[in-house]
Amino acid sequence: MLEDYKNALKSGQRAYRACVARGQSPYLAVLDDILVNVNIVSQEPLGLVEIPAESIVGTKTSGRHTAFAPNFMPLLEAVTMPLLPKPSGVSWSRTPSLPPSGPTSARPTWKRASRTPFWPTSS
Repeated sequence: MLEDYKNALKSGQRAYRACVARGQSPYLAVLDDILVNVNIVSQEPLGLVEIPAESIVGTKTSGRHTAFAPNFMPLLEAVTMPLLPKPSGVSWSRTPSLPPSGPTSARPTWKRASRTPFWPTSS
């Protein structure tokens, strides 16, 4: 599986270099950037619609558009974020924390056991 990703990465890097050589953007198009000066009056949900893959040219938001070449192949290495060592004597749990008065919104929070947090907490 890692070998497949490495092959996809090489394909993405080739497409990136080819676009740069032609003076084109080496990343996916972003719809929100294209529609900056367009006044959208309303949106209509279409439900599940089948779209041919060749009709897709980019992403809706710019969140990770630089992670992919125009051919939708990856540009990031297999491991893009270093893993930090866990401090000794500390256990982490990733569980949803709901307020006791009722769930107005359930959002996951990090809990750190056996030690006081070193970051500010919100009430």
